[in-house]
Parts: sequence; C-alpha cells; structure tokens
Amino acid sequence: MSRTKLTISVANSFAPAVSSRSLTLKQAILAAAVFEFLGAVLVGARVSGTIKNGIISTSIFEGNPGVQLLAFTCALMVSASWLMVATRFSLPVSTTYSIVSALAGAGVAVGGADAVQWGWNDSKGIAAIFGGIIIAPCLSAAFAGVVFLFTKYAVLERENSTKAAMIVAPLYFFTVGAVLTMSIGKQDNQP
Repeated sequence: MSRTKLTISVANSFAPAVSSRSLTLKQAILAAAVFEFLGAVLVGARVSGTIKNGIISTSIFEGNPGVQLLAFTCALMVSASWLMVATRFSLPVSTTYSIVSALAGAGVAVGGADAVQWGWNDSKGIAAIFGGIIIAPCLSAAFAGVVFLFTKYAVLERENSTKAAMIVAPLYFFTVGAVLTMSIGKQDNQP
C-alpha cells in the first residue's frame, strides 16, 4: 500500500475519533498501524487480484512484460497526477476510483475498448467497482437506520437505559466481530 493511500485511509478512519477526543493522536496512530497492517495482510491479495486481473485482461499484452509494465506505470503516473491536481484544488477525490479509471484507460490504449472488462465480471469488473458508489451508501444508510432505531427503542427509551445498554452491548460487539470475520472469509486463490 502506498504511503499516500495509507495516509488518506488513516485520515478518513481516525480523524473523527481524534477530533472528538475519543482517542489521543498516539492511540490513533497505534490503532491505525495495527489495523492497516491487518487489512493489507488479510484482504490485500483480493484487492491486488482485482486490480491485476479484474479491470483489464492480461492477455492483451500478448506475453510482452515490457508493454504490461509500461501500461501499469502510465496508469500509476496518471492516477497520481490527477490525485495531486484534485488535492491542490480541494476537489473530492478517490484514490481507488482514480487508479481503476487509469487502468481502464491504459487497457483501452493497449487493446481497444474490448480489452476492458466493463461488466460486472463476477464482482470484479468496472461496473461492479463503480457500482459501489451507489450500493455502499444505500446499504450504509439502511444499516445505520436499523442500528439507530434498535438503539433508540432497546436502550434510550428504557426506564433504566444504563442497564439496557449493558445488556445490548455484547450483541453489538458480537455482530461487529461476526461481520468482520465473514468479510475476511474465503480468499480466492487464482493465479
């Protein structure tokens, strides 16, 4: 993971906790170091596999590693340049969507429009990646609504809300742990 991507990821994850003084800066740095490392180790191969095989077909390089290296280098340079320009002008920007789009552009340049896997492609194509722009906020809103309403009626509107919170807290911790464990789940071992 690049230093820029790590910095952006950590800032997005821990800025609210530090600014609200829920965590000190040292605690946030320690937590970020541990969890960013675990994320890279546990699910990094899946992300790398999607970037390597899910956007453009490697067959377009026809066994020519020089062209493949050039295409990926150009994609990195263009993506990094766009991120710097967008950051300079305070534009909203996504590192992930920037590199995905740059790889799609490199794929079109090397092998034409057919070289890019535009469809859903078993949740790895361009449509699946950009579908997250719509799907993730909708799912987040739905889950946030459910959690809020459950907390409101199971804890906050009870006569003894402290006791209700102590009863409900293990359920929250178990649910979060289960979701995180299942999201790590099965790793695809594709060459």
